[in-house]
Amino acid sequence: MKKISAFQEAKPRTAKAEVRRREAETMRAMGDLADMENEEEFKSALEELFGIKPGDPEYKKAMATWAEIQRERT
Repeated sequence: MKKISAFQEAKPRTAKAEVRRREAETMRAMGDLADMENEEEFKSALEELFGIKPGDPEYKKAMATWAEIQRERT
């Protein structure tokens, strides 16, 4: 993921700007997850980055989306 400078990290933000920053960070992380080709690495990163693990409602959706991305690559 892209590193943010200390200046960018420390500057004051409006609530709207903070939401945009978190959204951009989440989108970068999701892109990184989608690029993973190893299923076990994907599962591990999914839990580490988003706290989604087997049994969570979003787990099946995430796995199905990842599998679809992998099928499209071949």
